[in-house]
Amino acid sequence: MKFYASIDVNNKIIPCTDYDYDIFRKIKKNNVVKFEITQERNIKFHRKFFLLINLLFENQENYKDIEKFRKDLIIASGSYEEHTDFFTGEMKLTAKSIAFHNMKEEEFSDVYSAVIDTANKIISFDKKELLEQIEQYF
Repeated sequence: MKFYASIDVNNKIIPCTDYDYDIFRKIKKNNVVKFEITQERNIKFHRKFFLLINLLFENQENYKDIEKFRKDLIIASGSYEEHTDFFTGEMKLTAKSIAFHNMKEEEFSDVYSAVIDTANKIISFDKKELLEQIEQYF
C-alpha cells in the first residue's frame, strides 16, 4: 500500500487526502509497519500549475479540450519528448509528463515558468496580472 501523508508539529502522521486516510486507517493499531520515505513535490505548487492552466483555458477560444490545451502549451513551452510515429515515420512531439513520479521539483518549476512565459507571448496574457490572479487562491 502507498499513501501520501505529512508530519504535523507534534510529529504525528497526517494523511493528505480522503483516499490516503482510508488506507491509513486500515493499519491496525500497535502493528509494526514498514515505511519507505520519499520527499514528494510540493502539492500546493502542483495545484497552482493546474489553476494556471484553467485560467488560461477559460480565456482562450481555440481549444475545446483542456487536456489537449495543457499538453500543447507544455510542448510550446519547450518541455517535450520527440518520437517517431511507427506508421508514418513522422517525427512527433509529446508533452513531458508532470506527474509527481516523472518530474522533480526543480524541473517542474522550470516548466511552470516556461508555461507562464509562453502564455505571455502566444496567448497575449499579461504575466503580472496572471500571477496576481493565481496568488489570490493561495
